[in-house]
Amino acid sequence: MLAVLADLGYPRGDDDLIPLREQVYEWLLSPEHEKSVAKRVVDGRHCCHASQEGNALYYLLELGLADDRTDTLVERLLEWQWSDGGWNCDMKAKGDTSSFMETLTPLRGLAAHARFTGNGDSASATAKRWRPTSNCCAIPATGATTSSSGSG
Repeated sequence: MLAVLADLGYPRGDDDLIPLREQVYEWLLSPEHEKSVAKRVVDGRHCCHASQEGNALYYLLELGLADDRTDTLVERLLEWQWSDGGWNCDMKAKGDTSSFMETLTPLRGLAAHARFTGNGDSASATAKRWRPTSNCCAIPATGATTSSSGSG
């Protein structure tokens, strides 16, 4: 819900949203979440769902709800970023190629952080030369067709 409100340009600093912010921080900064992330390291690379922290970073900043705890989300994203500039949650990922879908949201969050705070580390992380691979967005060969009109 907070991400949608941020996308819609909801007014910043609404105190009625603080309980939702607290739920987000309680979850993302919980020992359980930290343990689950710590288990997702393969060959020195973090294979975690960085989109969760990235999305929270984005909407907390956009909605004017960020506080000092937001820095922890930034630190995690910077630590988890792969050498190609993206992120990947696939524990079986081969090579050093990050995931398109797992990269967009953290980049968006870090870009917002750089814009709102002037943080150079966030700006540098978004400026890395991440390039989706030619097959990152491939549609599986199922024989099915899609239509933008939804009619088949």
